[in-house]
Amino acid sequence: MFFRTNYGPAAIDILLDQVQQARAISSAQRADASAERTKDCEAPGDEALVVAPTLEQFLDDEDLLPECRSDNGRLIDYLTQDHILRALICLCTRRPGSNITTSNVEEQVKKGEAGGEDEAKRQFKWPYMASEVLAAEVERISDAVLRSNEHVDLLFDFLDAAPGSLDLFLCMHFGKVFNALLRTQHLRLLEEICKRKPVVLKLVKHVSCAPVSEILVRLLDGPESEDYNPSGNPPAHAAVALLTECNVVEELSNLF
Repeated sequence: MFFRTNYGPAAIDILLDQVQQARAISSAQRADASAERTKDCEAPGDEALVVAPTLEQFLDDEDLLPECRSDNGRLIDYLTQDHILRALICLCTRRPGSNITTSNVEEQVKKGEAGGEDEAKRQFKWPYMASEVLAAEVERISDAVLRSNEHVDLLFDFLDAAPGSLDLFLCMHFGKVFNALLRTQHLRLLEEICKRKPVVLKLVKHVSCAPVSEILVRLLDGPESEDYNPSGNPPAHAAVALLTECNVVEELSNLF
């Protein structure tokens, strides 16, 4: 666990305790619903006051990433739930509904307008933090992402946009997550791409976006090895075969 200099329970632990309490109460309420109640009306107890914290509350906590990287078991359990992983992927690959820019968010915050700070978090902080969690190179998180076809498809759906229309901020987040998966789960990620070969052509389509062009280059990086090689690790045979089969060189030449 990440060591803190101040005393008292960490905010992350408090949030996790609230999640656990809310689950316990929910389970108890489901059990009670199937049993015959002896009273028609009961005064609400303390259980009614326990509300599960939101993912955004976790993303706002400054200890989230240190605790995540220090392998806080309870936190990793929370983050690797299917619905939480889906939310994290969507946060860093899809813009919220409102059309807003950095400048007018800053103006709203300076003026103290209602919702200005929350809007800034929704547009910039939470997507950034979500990408940092997914790219933290925590084995259980990477494994949970690649273990689900739904999660992999959700990540790759980012590339469905028309050429030249990718959001640069989100493209940076996408590239960060993709490259982190390449470093930690190289062969598994290649296997997933091989099952979805159009993904390679979608990467080529967006090669003018720097984070995407970096992905194409990194696909030819070999899996990381403990043995030092001054000339670098040779690319995996699967990567060479994939790029050759998809005619990447020809597709790139057609763009220029």
